[in-house]
Amino acid sequence: MAQIITQLPSFFKVLVAKDFSTQLQIPQVFVNTFSDIFMSNQFHIHTHSADHFWKVEVESFNERTYFTKGWEEFVKENLLEFLDFIVFKYVDPSRSSYENQIRNKGQEKERKEVTYIDIDPPTDEKENDDSKEHVKRSIALAHEEARRFKSNHPFFQVDLHPSYVNSFMYLPTKFYKTYLKGKVEEVKLEVSGRIWSVGLIRVNGNQKSKCNSARLSRGWRAFFEENKLKPGEVCIFEMKKWSNFQVHIFRC
Repeated sequence: MAQIITQLPSFFKVLVAKDFSTQLQIPQVFVNTFSDIFMSNQFHIHTHSADHFWKVEVESFNERTYFTKGWEEFVKENLLEFLDFIVFKYVDPSRSSYENQIRNKGQEKERKEVTYIDIDPPTDEKENDDSKEHVKRSIALAHEEARRFKSNHPFFQVDLHPSYVNSFMYLPTKFYKTYLKGKVEEVKLEVSGRIWSVGLIRVNGNQKSKCNSARLSRGWRAFFEENKLKPGEVCIFEMKKWSNFQVHIFRC
């Protein structure tokens, strides 16, 4: 399912194809109308909240054009799912860049919260490789520091994924069932003396289990943005008091 949605070079996709995780068809009317964009058969995709990019190739066969090699990695690392809504918007003709939007299927329609993504043609490969290695080293250091954390209070660790910038974050199932299940609908998150109130929504499980886990929702995005969190960083949620967490941030 696809459609040209503005006079600017743009289109949207709803992930409904069975093979959406391995390739993504680009609307042919878009390809034909803006053929100069596809003079390069390779693009770089990077979210505004991430410090690295995903290299994605464009291929044409059977009179159709697809994002192919590299798309599967992008889907996995951004936790894209069936029925997710993505908007590709061409915003910089001089650089063949796009501004994309992703809205997860589970988000409330009235909130219309999105994650922004750019797509650019490849630049100098050595520069890109150096940037990737720097990001990997920074992430590894953040994880190493988090592993040294110790406390007598219950705590859990979360590795921040690009999808967490949207509007929710899942709690580890074991921690939720042990300390919070069915007892709380809001938690307090504290960083450097400042406190954020964040909603806790139970997530229904299968028929044998009425509730498997929960996720932080209302207020989570504000917490994420106001603490300038980034994917790849690590947060440890230490429960100092019931439903009150001290959040330790390990930055990369």
